[in-house]
Amino acid sequence: MRIDYKLGDKFDFPLFFTTLALVIIGLVAIYSSTISNPLGKGNFEKQLIALGASTIAFFVVYLFPTKFFRMMTVPSYAFSIFLLIIVLIIGKSAGGAKSWITFGGFSFQPSEYAKISSVMMIAYYLSKQSTNLENLKDIFIVLAIGLAPVGLIMLEPDLGSSFVFFGMILILLFWSGISLFGMFVVLSPALVSVASLFGIYYMLMSLVAVLALLFYFKKDLFLSGSILGFNIASGFFVDYVYDILSPHQQKRIQSFIDPMADPLGSGYNAIQAKVAIGSGGLWGKGFLSGNQTQLQFIPEQWTDFIYCVIGEEFGFV
Repeated sequence: MRIDYKLGDKFDFPLFFTTLALVIIGLVAIYSSTISNPLGKGNFEKQLIALGASTIAFFVVYLFPTKFFRMMTVPSYAFSIFLLIIVLIIGKSAGGAKSWITFGGFSFQPSEYAKISSVMMIAYYLSKQSTNLENLKDIFIVLAIGLAPVGLIMLEPDLGSSFVFFGMILILLFWSGISLFGMFVVLSPALVSVASLFGIYYMLMSLVAVLALLFYFKKDLFLSGSILGFNIASGFFVDYVYDILSPHQQKRIQSFIDPMADPLGSGYNAIQAKVAIGSGGLWGKGFLSGNQTQLQFIPEQWTDFIYCVIGEEFGFV
């Protein structure tokens, strides 16, 4: 394979250094959250090793021509779907989710690979000249590409990884120039679904808002009725999804809606995290000087709750 461009050609320096800055911030936060907690021992070192390996992989992959990735997009996406099916059969359970495949002494999550392959697949489809985001058919195809792995991941069930896909899809659609109406079609079912978690009253209020926006866009009656019907179905479908979640995931949703309902149980982490962020204020308490974080009021703060470390020690600004 011949490489016919120099290292600096087409290199996105702003993106590279922005990503590097985020990685450094993450390393600092992980170091702070684990330095005084024996349970987190080794996490910082693992992150350093991962950073070194991923940096090497980045520059190796960068040398491949673009057409190579276009050629590998569909097979990569198909392989990720295959892995997501396999993990449901032979996967190893951890944290209430059957999401890990172990091969020898090596373990990995197919959902992580699926994130990359799904982004590539959506980008591949959006880059076609025939794709038009003014056409609802193309929007639904993009959603189908992104939501197919989500459905399989929900069966594990891994709620956290599933949510990441929604953000990825929205960002790709936004930067591809989706219209305001198209974004409404994509977002409204998700917002109605979230509203339904808070009760039927909130769901009805969200549906009223959807109806008002449909009048604003002035689309034909059949299309508007179909969108409204899909939103109603999405709201009620949440009950089914909620029932198939594991108990600990149901508690996480309950604690998100009302942490004070169980302040010493499922809501404890959320409450303490908010206290930590509030404690940091605008300017923070300084590196390694957070009361909530360094005194370990938040267990395993180097995981999903890492933001509270940044918030308390470095502040909102």
